[in-house]
Amino acid sequence: DVVLAVKPDDSAVTKVLYTTVNWLQTNKKGMMFGVLFAAIIMVLFAQLKRRRFKSGVANSALGMIIGAPLGVCVNCAAPIARGIHAGGAAVETTLAAMISSPTLNVIVLTILFSLFPLYIVGLKLGITICFVLVGIPLIARWFGQDVQVPSDDKSCPLPFAVAGDAPPGESWLGAGKWLTTNYLKNL
Repeated sequence: DVVLAVKPDDSAVTKVLYTTVNWLQTNKKGMMFGVLFAAIIMVLFAQLKRRRFKSGVANSALGMIIGAPLGVCVNCAAPIARGIHAGGAAVETTLAAMISSPTLNVIVLTILFSLFPLYIVGLKLGITICFVLVGIPLIARWFGQDVQVPSDDKSCPLPFAVAGDAPPGESWLGAGKWLTTNYLKNL
């Protein structure tokens, strides 16, 4: 989106500033979607009884299964991954979802199969899947054993609330109130 037009005779500083404003305007919708969707993921993950496995490969496979159908760009994948991790997922799951969403979604696969020869598609998919299922568990084992996402993280000062269990036998109105309350807390 063009908020400020960049002209060829503008100074370098003006070009950088105008391009930055235009980039921010363009990515505003995507980032808002990512943040709103991350709050939903946090509410959903809080309802799962099992959010992680003992195996790093299984956690990565779970992340790939979660991330691939999302079909979001890298900008949106970052807050969604934050929501997945804050919802109680393992580091491997978080990283695998963040990598697989922009690289293994239906749109990317369609473009790959329509534009490139089969051997390049196979090479790209093989490397990506190998990285997700082998590289991410190794990276997490070596560097991310005790990775915690504190609620007072200075890089993202928003507090994250983990939703509690919904009361059994709740009415539709009560369930809607519970969902709205927990969604807004996580948002």
